[in-house]
Amino acid sequence: MGTRTFGGIGSPSQAARLEALEGRVMMAGDPVLEWNNMVLDSITALGPGGPATGRPLAIVHVAINDAVNAIAHDGYRGYLYNHPAPRITSVEAAVAQAGHDTLVALYPTRAAIYDAKLAEDLAAVPDGKGEDFGVALGKLTARLVLDNRANDHSGDVVTYTPKSGPGYWQPTPPAFAPALLPQWPTVTPFALQSASQFRPVPPPALASAEYTAAFNEVKTIGAQNSTTRTAEQTQIAFFWLDGGGTASAAGHWNRIAQQVSAAHGLDVAQEARLFALLNMAELDASVACWDGKFTYELWRPITAIRAADTDGNPDTAADTAWTPLVATPAHPSYASGHSTVSSAAATVLARFFGTDDVSFTSAQQNNPAIVRSYSGFRQAAEEAGMSRIYGGFHWQFDNQAGQKCGRQVGNYVVDHELTSRRDDRDDQLPGRGGDDHDGEGDRVCDAVTGTVHGRSILGTSNAILA
Repeated sequence: MGTRTFGGIGSPSQAARLEALEGRVMMAGDPVLEWNNMVLDSITALGPGGPATGRPLAIVHVAINDAVNAIAHDGYRGYLYNHPAPRITSVEAAVAQAGHDTLVALYPTRAAIYDAKLAEDLAAVPDGKGEDFGVALGKLTARLVLDNRANDHSGDVVTYTPKSGPGYWQPTPPAFAPALLPQWPTVTPFALQSASQFRPVPPPALASAEYTAAFNEVKTIGAQNSTTRTAEQTQIAFFWLDGGGTASAAGHWNRIAQQVSAAHGLDVAQEARLFALLNMAELDASVACWDGKFTYELWRPITAIRAADTDGNPDTAADTAWTPLVATPAHPSYASGHSTVSSAAATVLARFFGTDDVSFTSAQQNNPAIVRSYSGFRQAAEEAGMSRIYGGFHWQFDNQAGQKCGRQVGNYVVDHELTSRRDDRDDQLPGRGGDDHDGEGDRVCDAVTGTVHGRSILGTSNAILA
């Protein structure tokens, strides 16, 4: 983020570049997907939920991608690490170590689970230099990413006091909980120049025709006792709820990416790049969305409908007993987080595969027996956005603003991160030296068998991260 700019990927067909990596030590299994499941399981068990879900996913997958990318030598830049590893380096060892080390740092109480998975993965790798190089490389990329995100402001404490008066967000029933993660607009994005880079335009005025239409739409179709909402629309509201006990919206889209990745037979390098792009975009989308929420502080439908007699709009009628189908999340309304994250994810997936016309199915996270089918990523993202209106806790303009912001974020991430070296413009990478996000450049390492700050990676007494 900040002043970094990258050369863009050209046509959509160039985005994936699904060339074979002959001669590389690429495993036949799916280590990237296995460690993706480890992250999703951890989020489901311990959180974080809401916008914060993208952070552990992005940290783990950026570390994995940078390790795999160093081995693949396939013409793409990493995020923090851009030095070639020996071709004998074990990809499985590198992926496992990078996934393990980042997860242990993020979820220390689950360290025994990650230790067991690491031991299982390394047991399948032949002993020798290939394994040693992979372990050392995974340790290095994990450390670089964890250090890079150590002061990203995700843990800052921000005091937020809601404003009073018509149009302003207030805690909502039944819990009347305080606003969720008011510090999230201050989180350092992975790719965006700033949280406000794609800030939506202000929401419509309370007396406007657009506001009136959105008011009457959600009041009718989103009510708990709605007579106009269809059975399928009710199913959609709960299908995309992605609430407590799930991996949230970001996790839902990771599971979609797993399915599509497997169906297309991606190799490890392609999977590593896809999941790094996807999760950087989802984290940045959440930051951009929360920037809008806490800039505009717009009230939720339940507050607005019950207090419509205060909004100065003669075309909105108050209903003091109105209740939505789904309990309202505890943060301002504009824009929709699900719309923003889903749109960013759909954009990255369509850009990576070169088309939006990819059919897939998706299961409800907390009820896998419910499965829905889609003809493309955008269709799913638009349905995810509409689910919030069927649920009664977002306005249509929240959805539309989120869809637009998500597209902008997704395109920006694909255009500026993990790009092909054929598109590089190193003179436009201030502070990165064309090599890394922390400006260390070649001081970090020229090859995994070289030295790091004067210490041998593979030595026994001074190994990095020993």
